[in-house]
Amino acid sequence: MINQELFGGTFTLEVVIIPPEEGTFLAKLGIVVTVVGIWVAQQIVAGPLSDFGSGVFAEIVSKDASDVGREMVQGVRAAFDELMSPSENQEAKCEAASVVTVAAVKWILQEDNEDIEELPVAPVLREALVAKRRFYEACKAVQDLKGVGFSRQPTFPIKRSDFQRLSQIPEGSDDDEWRVAIENITGTSPNWNRNDTARNWKGADQDGHARYFVIRDERFWEMVFRGQLSPRIADSMRVQWAYKQGPKRRKNHIVLRVLQFNGVKVSDEMTDRELRPFLDSFQRVQHDEPSFFDDPR
Repeated sequence: MINQELFGGTFTLEVVIIPPEEGTFLAKLGIVVTVVGIWVAQQIVAGPLSDFGSGVFAEIVSKDASDVGREMVQGVRAAFDELMSPSENQEAKCEAASVVTVAAVKWILQEDNEDIEELPVAPVLREALVAKRRFYEACKAVQDLKGVGFSRQPTFPIKRSDFQRLSQIPEGSDDDEWRVAIENITGTSPNWNRNDTARNWKGADQDGHARYFVIRDERFWEMVFRGQLSPRIADSMRVQWAYKQGPKRRKNHIVLRVLQFNGVKVSDEMTDRELRPFLDSFQRVQHDEPSFFDDPR
């Protein structure tokens, strides 16, 4: 699932079972990539990890992951860079692909599903969560299995009592009501192809939190098409957007109107009457805190 959904199926891999050494009952599972397709870089760029340089993959395996995940990211970045390089060294590519795949699998298996559900890549990981549930159901079926670990050390942070929790797939855990707010944000990783549904914009809200969002403002895209907007390395935007409030953080940000883009007026905000056909249920949220994007003049 990880190979197909995150890397476009460009890896040929084998799952290796390493039998227990003499005097121990510790069994190990390994993943070995034997072939890396020549289109791996293009598949990564076109997929949900496309803005790795901006930290998406690092966020998956470190920022929103457990302590074990944070240790992984050091070697993962170097391995990811190797996959993106023009090198034709198949041995190096296979080794790098093994490192990245193992890191992704470790993260999936040990992270709470509610936290995974709130990440931008969650929609493409639904089948992986189903596979995760089957993994832990199989673990529960082995009565003598007391724990699972994800490092070379003989430690087992996932206890048998955790199997049930980690196998549960959340359904409808977020609030069905949309929040609508006007905020100053910055766009740090844009996507100027409005038909590309695999990759969102990335930026930061006025409190400095990383946000992923799509822009549904027809006037904005018309001005982009006509060349009436001038992008910068970091685009300052004032937007009216809607989002869902998850159990731990905001998600599903949709920019309904871009009010200003780098100081240029774009659209007027939507009234409640205009919002109702788009949002079944919503409440307005006030964000009056000053922002470092505000013009001090």
